[in-house]
Amino acid sequence: MTIISAKSGSDWTEIELSEFNICIDTLDWTEFFNTQQLPALFLPQQMSQSHDYQSDPASVNSFAMADWGFFQYMRRARVEGKSAVNDFVAYLLRMLAYEGRRRIIRQRKELSFLMHGQHVDAQAEVAIVAGDALDCLLVVQEGKSVSIPMSNQISPGTNLWISRGDRTPSTEAQLIASAIAAFSWNASNMRFSNRPDLTFQDIPGILMIGTAPIFYRIPVTSDLLGCIGRGEYPQQTTVVHRCIPPVANQAAYSRFGLFAVENRRAVFQCFEALKAFVSNHLLDSGEDSA
Repeated sequence: MTIISAKSGSDWTEIELSEFNICIDTLDWTEFFNTQQLPALFLPQQMSQSHDYQSDPASVNSFAMADWGFFQYMRRARVEGKSAVNDFVAYLLRMLAYEGRRRIIRQRKELSFLMHGQHVDAQAEVAIVAGDALDCLLVVQEGKSVSIPMSNQISPGTNLWISRGDRTPSTEAQLIASAIAAFSWNASNMRFSNRPDLTFQDIPGILMIGTAPIFYRIPVTSDLLGCIGRGEYPQQTTVVHRCIPPVANQAAYSRFGLFAVENRRAVFQCFEALKAFVSNHLLDSGEDSA
């Protein structure tokens, strides 16, 4: 089976996922993070008790700068749309110490990959990049919605992606395209820096639905990249794993996100757990120190 046309990552839909034998499966947090206990986390009092710093004007001056910034960026993300959402997630990543001596946070990171013989563009709206080796370690996209079953909890193993022949650009498909482009970028970096060939990378991703992060692990192989480059249907299915944070009401999560006080601890714990996958394990890079 040959894929007919090439298109940029920002135009990917469920059609491209189907054509390249990619599906999305939901795991509970224990399977997704491969742990039985999420990391312990200190949550400042204001973040654990206040919906918004404006809800208690008398306390504004007592907020630490990190607390104040969290509420400022979150409030703007709720009302100002895409660019403010990207600012918010970049702030969260810095606040939670994803950026360090050997890792930097980039916004609007331009990438590309080969699709059906043509170089096509992709963009990670936020990315973590290894400061020296330039390898792309995590990708983030902003999205409008994700299909979530209408129940308080999602059953582990539920497949939330069903091909409907939808040709409308899909934010999940765009996230996956940006991960594929990141793999292509990393493979080129390794080749030009005389490191061993990159054949596989499990790339962490985050989809931001307003103030609600959803976490992904996107496995990309050189075989998948080759099939996409040639426009061929891969025989091996690529299963992307998705994790909704273990908040009390997952059905309402995408609506309220981090604005709901009761969601914050679980979400921040997931951010902490994701750090285990955001290390530059691309052989001999020496970039895994935060």
